[in-house]
Amino acid sequence: MLVAFSLPDTDDAILRDDELQSWRKELAGVDCQHCTCAFKGVPGEREGRFSSSGQLVDTFTSIIFTCSVGHAAANYQQYDEYAFPPNYPAMLNGRAPRDKVARTEKDIMATIPEQDVLLDTMVVTKLLSDMGTNRLSDFEVQYLFDPVSVSAKEKLREDLDEISVNIKERNRHLKHPFTFLDPEFIPNSISI
Repeated sequence: MLVAFSLPDTDDAILRDDELQSWRKELAGVDCQHCTCAFKGVPGEREGRFSSSGQLVDTFTSIIFTCSVGHAAANYQQYDEYAFPPNYPAMLNGRAPRDKVARTEKDIMATIPEQDVLLDTMVVTKLLSDMGTNRLSDFEVQYLFDPVSVSAKEKLREDLDEISVNIKERNRHLKHPFTFLDPEFIPNSISI
């Protein structure tokens, strides 16, 4: 809804929009010496340009998903995994085992780093696991004022609330609930 309101009104207008086409080239790393992105699979690959509003919607959706849900999925469970260092040590002393021979407690303790390194790792993963911004679509600053944009934001909020309710209901029946992808716990942006 918001994309349709904000973008050129025809596919022909999208084809003629130099800014959109330049942005696509930057994303794909095409003919661009200063580009550092070079994402694979940017819509419009065959034509080398955006040619429809659907391609723009796909692009925006991928970027928003990656910077919110994808980031939350990869980062917010770090403390759960790293908080007990033998479970998932960030580093080991010596060489990693290359066979399936059983190890003694003494062997394991010799490979685990010193206590200060373990504690630093735990602190870093705790910080990386904390949400530093408001939840998805709960913006710190309001930049949307026109009625179409405000309506689109409200619809997004309703959809996310419904998804959250469904996840919470599903989790009620699980021995180990999975909350990392509940929209209530997904931030607006990548922040550390």
